[in-house]
Amino acid sequence: MIQQSYLSKAIRSARRRAGLSQVELAELLGVRQSSVSQWERGSTKPSTTHLLTLAARLGCSLVELAGAAETTQVATVPTPSKEPAR
Repeated sequence: MIQQSYLSKAIRSARRRAGLSQVELAELLGVRQSSVSQWERGSTKPSTTHLLTLAARLGCSLVELAGAAETTQVATVPTPSKEPAR
C-alpha cells in the first residue's frame, strides 16, 4: 500500500472544499480522472504546470498544497527607512 504524502492529502482536501468531483477537476485541468485519482492516492505527483493550475482552480496557494506553511517559518525583512541619509 502506498503511503499518502501531504501533497496527495492536500489535493483531495482542496478539491472537496471546492465542491468538485475527481471527474470535474480532471476536466478543468485537461487530464484524465485517473490522473487526479493517482495524485490523491500518492502513486504519482502532478507536474509543476498542473500544480500551478490546481492551486488556481482550487483557490489555494502552492504553499498550502505543498505543506510548507506548516513546516516553514516566514522571516520578515525590515523595510528601509524613508528618511534621507545623513
